[in-house]
Amino acid sequence: MSREMFPGAHNTGHTSMDIHSIGEIGAKFDIAGRFLDGKLLTAGHINDTYVASYEVDGSVKKYVHQRINERVFRDPESLMVNMSRVLDHLTSRWEGAPAPRPLHLIRTRDGNVFCRDEAGGFWRTYSHIDGVVHKTATTASQAEAVAWAFGMFQRDLVDFPSPDLSETIPDFHDTPKRFAVFESACASDPQGRAAACKREIDFALARKSEVGVIQDLMLAELLPKRIVHNDAKIGNVVFDSGSDAPLAILDLDTVMTGSLLHDFGDLVRTMVCGAEEDEKLLELVSIRESYFEAVVRGYFSALRGMLSDAEKAHMVFSGKLISFELGLRFLTDYLLGDVYFKIDRPNHNLDRCRTQFRLVQSLEEHRAALDVVVARIDAEHTGRS
Repeated sequence: MSREMFPGAHNTGHTSMDIHSIGEIGAKFDIAGRFLDGKLLTAGHINDTYVASYEVDGSVKKYVHQRINERVFRDPESLMVNMSRVLDHLTSRWEGAPAPRPLHLIRTRDGNVFCRDEAGGFWRTYSHIDGVVHKTATTASQAEAVAWAFGMFQRDLVDFPSPDLSETIPDFHDTPKRFAVFESACASDPQGRAAACKREIDFALARKSEVGVIQDLMLAELLPKRIVHNDAKIGNVVFDSGSDAPLAILDLDTVMTGSLLHDFGDLVRTMVCGAEEDEKLLELVSIRESYFEAVVRGYFSALRGMLSDAEKAHMVFSGKLISFELGLRFLTDYLLGDVYFKIDRPNHNLDRCRTQFRLVQSLEEHRAALDVVVARIDAEHTGRS
């Protein structure tokens, strides 16, 4: 997850731990071997993540100890029940290569999937996967591999048993609710900023009729409910350092019941445009059709025969909606005085909003061509012409 996605994400409420303390956490889990050392990973912005090394039978084995940020995840026990159920199911489906391997949770010495430290901190541990993580997709083949990996993730969860997973972040992709909060911010205008972003406000209001499309289809049971990752991006995939093949999917904290289109839309938003999320030069914000085709191809190759007609019909739209939803959240936060997302400069949230809205425009402008891409790849997989 990006640091901007949740309030408090850049401030977990904890200080970093010394090596001795990391060893004490490791001792609570069922790890064979002698603790050697541990280091804090600086790449994560939500949870505190440490990679620890242990000597096991003369060789070194690594584990990941992670302290959950309870400012973001208010019910970490339910989160871990979700994660454990999902990983158990994925493990039962995994048959080795080429499918991405499930993370392997390490239980505590008394059989739980988490523990509390003396200060009340909530911890989990899983085996470390050697590989590399890319920040952005630099080739279409990388984008295809990421889409394939998330498609395989969803394919293997298609028969996930009831009951539904708990909501770790309530109303996570409730776009109509996000829009209602935006309208309230416009009406109150507590910082007197509405005049400075009238163009963006008008842009959002003009698309009000579209915000409930996916939710309405799900309520009408025209879109199937599925188990979805909710943070589908290249940064949550571990690649083999030699072949650049996907090895595993990370960050299962937001895995919940929802629409597959939420994940596909995130893949489009994060990989089809090559610009940064806060790019000021809006002429640089546009879609790369070859990357879009790669994302569709990777997704279809994993989910062959499993996508419903309604899902296929709304794939291009989902990229637009997810981009719009994030842009709307940036705009709302700008209007409210930058109280939610971390900012690094004045008008940072407004810049972010403009980037996302420009991506929405680009997807609208290319809608017909992108629909043709989806139809063509669908025909390749179904044999229809």
